[in-house]
Amino acid sequence: MKTLKLIPLMIALTACGGDYKDADKSAPGQDVSFGNQKARVVNGTLDVSGGSIKGTGSIVFDSRFEEFKSGGSYAVDFNLEDGGSVTIVSHANESLASGFEVQYLRQGSGPGSLKVSLRAQGAVWNAVNQFAAIDAAQAIRIQTDVHNDESPAHSITWNRNLGDDFAKEKAILNTAEEVDGSPGIGTGVRWGLILNKATVTRADRSEPKFED
Repeated sequence: MKTLKLIPLMIALTACGGDYKDADKSAPGQDVSFGNQKARVVNGTLDVSGGSIKGTGSIVFDSRFEEFKSGGSYAVDFNLEDGGSVTIVSHANESLASGFEVQYLRQGSGPGSLKVSLRAQGAVWNAVNQFAAIDAAQAIRIQTDVHNDESPAHSITWNRNLGDDFAKEKAILNTAEEVDGSPGIGTGVRWGLILNKATVTRADRSEPKFED
C-alpha cells in the first residue's frame, strides 16, 4: 500500500515539473527584457532568456521612432530550423501591423537556401540572387537599413559574417538599384521581430549605416 500511495505523488511532482518549464516561456502581452532592452510579446509563445529569443511568435520593442518618416538600421543575429524564418518589422504599429517587413526564410541547407522577401502595404518583393551565397543552415548575421523617409522605403542589407564594412558597394541588397524597387513604406513608429522556428541572439536598432 505504501508503494501505491507514492505513485500519485510522483505523478504530481512530474506534472509540476512540466508546468515549471512552461512558465519559462513568455505569453502574449507579457513584458520581457532582452539584453538592455524592454519589449513585449505580441503573440505566440517565446522563450526569452539566456540572451536569446527562441520559438514561434512576435515581439515588439519599447524603443520607437519619433515619426514614421524616418530611418533605422537593424543588426540581427539568428539561427533557423528548416522551414523557419525571422522577419524584421520596421515602422509598424504596436501590434507589428502596417510596417515594412524583411523576411529571412530557410528552405533546406547549402548556398541558396536563404529566401528573402520584402513586404509593405499589401505588396511583396522577392530578392532573387542577392542572398544566393548564404547557407541558411548556418548562423546568420544581418545588418539591414530601412529608410522609411523615402517613398517607397529604401532598404539596404549587408552580410555581417563578411565584416562590418557598411559601404554602399559592400551591400548584398540595395533596393534603390533594383528594377522593382521595394514594395512601399511602413506607417508606424514601432519595430520588432516575427519568429517562426528560430533563435535570435542579437537585435539592435541604430541610425542608418548608409546615407545618400
